[in-house]
Amino acid sequence: MTPHLAALLTSEVAAEYGSLAANSYGRVASAALLLYDYLLTLDKEIELFWNWKSTGATALFMVNRYLVMILRLANLAGFVPMSDQSFRDRCAIAVKIALGFTLLQYVPWATFAGLRAFALSRYKSLSAFVFVLSMATPAVNISLYPFGFTGYYDPIFGCTVIDPLSLSLSRKFVIACRTCFLVADLLLILITWSTISRTRIVDSMSRSPGYTSAFTLADVLLQNGTLYFFVLLILHFLHLILSMLSIHVALQSLSYGYVVVFTESFTALLVSRFLLDLQEAHRKAFDQGFESETHGETSRVGTGTLVFQRGIGSHDSSGSS
Repeated sequence: MTPHLAALLTSEVAAEYGSLAANSYGRVASAALLLYDYLLTLDKEIELFWNWKSTGATALFMVNRYLVMILRLANLAGFVPMSDQSFRDRCAIAVKIALGFTLLQYVPWATFAGLRAFALSRYKSLSAFVFVLSMATPAVNISLYPFGFTGYYDPIFGCTVIDPLSLSLSRKFVIACRTCFLVADLLLILITWSTISRTRIVDSMSRSPGYTSAFTLADVLLQNGTLYFFVLLILHFLHLILSMLSIHVALQSLSYGYVVVFTESFTALLVSRFLLDLQEAHRKAFDQGFESETHGETSRVGTGTLVFQRGIGSHDSSGSS
């Protein structure tokens, strides 16, 4: 082997391990992020969901919160050394199951997006369109199985995924998925801003960050929806740009190692926060007699928020659905 060929192979191996390391760091960091947010919001979760009758809102919240957390913690199990050959052989099966659960986590996000669209627009066709756009990632990535998606055991990084797609095909998949996400997010923010009056937007944005005592469901839909949109817009756009420029393994590892994992974690986190704030606003509306205010601000906002309550099965302070 010539020195030049040896150096080339060494650089390729180093780049590959750098990509694996980036993915591993992202998995650990995202798991820590979700666990930290879980500890911060556990008291609100108990107050708003555990101590009341289970409804559609409870199911949506629990699936979103715990499916992602279990998945992140299960990913960390891949770092455990495997001394038995049978465990190493099961790595391929484990990564295929993990992919299924990874794609499954997009279902509650798409459901929540569709419910938001219907709550504000009252159009079932638009709601279905937003839902379909939000389901693009699992629909596209399910094709990884026939392409030969599997895993292998690495002595340093543990159970590791083998991506069967070429760089060019992966780029096309990413462009299709992220474009659908961007369109869905853009539609949702446009629906939100067009439904809620300009006066309400100015009033809501001018409030101090800690002011929540008189928040109605319209406030939550506006502020959380705007925050959700801009955070995910940045992450989806960053993922899209890095994937389009990933002509080098380092950029590819940055795109798939950090951005994807954190995009999924932030999506789960924001949806959980969104549902917590919606439930809290709904409870306050009943406890403090703000129903008339919610109905009176604008008929469209009031109707939309009430549709959202019925759609996810929010419960009142008496515990009835």
